[in-house]
Amino acid sequence: MDFAELTNEQRRQLIDVQQAFSAWRPAATELAHMGQLKWKSSKGKRYLRQERPNSSKSLGRETPALVKQKADHDAKRQQLRERVDSTRKRLDAMAPVNRALGLNRLPESKGLLGRHVIAAGTNALYAYEAATGVVLGSQFVATECRCGWSCRSQGRLQFTSCGCRARQAGSR
Repeated sequence: MDFAELTNEQRRQLIDVQQAFSAWRPAATELAHMGQLKWKSSKGKRYLRQERPNSSKSLGRETPALVKQKADHDAKRQQLRERVDSTRKRLDAMAPVNRALGLNRLPESKGLLGRHVIAAGTNALYAYEAATGVVLGSQFVATECRCGWSCRSQGRLQFTSCGCRARQAGSR
């Protein structure tokens, strides 16, 4: 089997990147789904509207409670934006190091396919590399192989020989 285990430096960098990503992703997701609260005027009165990408609804006429709700929402949105921006900058700064260490092939997050079963084709071999801490040889990337991770295999990556075939140039 042609593979190389990750070095200690690669493992350290991978852990750092995974930690930064695990801080960035939830904040970015929450920020994206949070929407905006905006004041709209109609017939001389102000109304608070909640706007999301595909919907907009009125929360009612201006009241002290709605003014506080908007202020709290804006503060939380600003806090999330700052967290997303700072972690994105950190991830961007780590990218050249990842490329230099040969980690640019690894997926962005761990646990993509679950804890006990990993089953995917050639396009997901990078997930296998991250899950097992190895870098597979180029012949596996150039073939269509079905691979399986068995919880009974004491953490060993198992390749099935059936279904492996060389991929034609330009085919997917």
